[in-house]
Amino acid sequence: MKSDFINNYVSMVSLKLSSISSQTHWSPAEITNARTLFMNVVTDIGGREVLGQQKDKIEPLRGALATCKETSLISINRDLTSKIGFPISLKAQREASLKDVLDSRRMLKTLKTELSLPIWESENPASLKNLRKSCDDYLPIINMLVSDTDEPTKWELYFVPPESPDDRTIVSVYRFLKTTIEGAQSIDDLTRIRQPVAVGKKPAGDALTLTFQKSSIDASSATNLVVKDWWLPRMVRDSGDHRGEVLGAWRFRIPLADPSQKNSKGEVLSGLVTFEARPADPKAVLIKYEDWAR
Repeated sequence: MKSDFINNYVSMVSLKLSSISSQTHWSPAEITNARTLFMNVVTDIGGREVLGQQKDKIEPLRGALATCKETSLISINRDLTSKIGFPISLKAQREASLKDVLDSRRMLKTLKTELSLPIWESENPASLKNLRKSCDDYLPIINMLVSDTDEPTKWELYFVPPESPDDRTIVSVYRFLKTTIEGAQSIDDLTRIRQPVAVGKKPAGDALTLTFQKSSIDASSATNLVVKDWWLPRMVRDSGDHRGEVLGAWRFRIPLADPSQKNSKGEVLSGLVTFEARPADPKAVLIKYEDWAR
C-alpha cells in the first residue's frame, strides 16, 4: 500500500513539474504557484528518510525539480522580454498601452520578490542571473514613466535657445510657438529667449503637438510636429542620445525647415529646435539612454 502511494505521488509530482517546464506564458500567480510546488517537493525530498526502504523511489524528483527550475527561469525570462514593448524599450517594434506597461511592472515586482528566495537558485546560476538582470533593466524605466499611483509621470517641457548659426536662423524664421499642453502660454518670439523657458507640463503618456509659425497671426506658415501617445519617449527615441548635455532632463532636437527659403549653399533653409523635458517630481531618477535604447 505504501509503495503504491509513493509511486502515485512521484508520478503526480513529475507530471506537475513537466507541465510547468513546458509552460511558455507566465503570470505573477503562476510564478508563485510554481515556487510553492518547488518548496513542497524540496520538503518531501528532505524528509524521505521516513519512507524507509522506499526512500529511493522519491529520488528521481530531485533531478526533475532541478530541470524544471532551470527551464522555468529561462521560459519566464523569454516570456517577460517578449512582452516588453515601446516605451519600455525605445527599440521595441511592438507598442505597449498604459495597461501593458502596468502589467509589466506588476510582473517585475513579483519577480524581484520571488527571485530573492533561495528556492529559485538552480544548478546553472546564469539563468537566474539573466532573469534578475531583466528585472533590474526594465523596472527603473517603468518607474521613470509611471508613478506609484499608476499614472504616467508628469514632465515639464522647456524651449532651449539655439546655439549654432543654422539653428538661430531657423528660429528667427519660425518665431512663434504654441503647444497642445493645457494651460500653456504660447511664445510670441523665440529669438528673445536667452535661457531655457518652461512651455508647460504634460504626462509622459499623452500626445503632444508643437506648432511653429513665422508670426502669431500667420497661421498659413504653421508647421506642426505631432507626437502621439507617449510623447516623451517618442521624442527621445527620434532625437537620439543628448542626455549627457544637461543634468536631470531629457534633451531632444527637432528638425525644422522653410522650403520657401534657401541658405548660402542653395539648400533649403533648415536647422534644429532644441527642447528638454524635466521631471515634475524632483526625486525622479533618470536612467541612461543606452539602458533605455537596448
